[in-house]
Amino acid sequence: SPRIFVQGPDQEIYLLFLKAIAKVEPDSYKLTLIARYPFSITAGGDYLDGSIYFISGSHLCSYKL
Repeated sequence: SPRIFVQGPDQEIYLLFLKAIAKVEPDSYKLTLIARYPFSITAGGDYLDGSIYFISGSHLCSYKL
């Protein structure tokens, strides 16, 4: 199950799972895998300047959309 959701600049929704990021397709609510992450996404979840930021353990991480 998703841990965190993030809203992008055009109102799109991204879900942060334990080890993945997915986008919610607005018409069908289908999930599209955007990226796999090798470590656990433990906290955070925000969008800024084209990237999603999140916490993994003691590290601040980002994924460029």
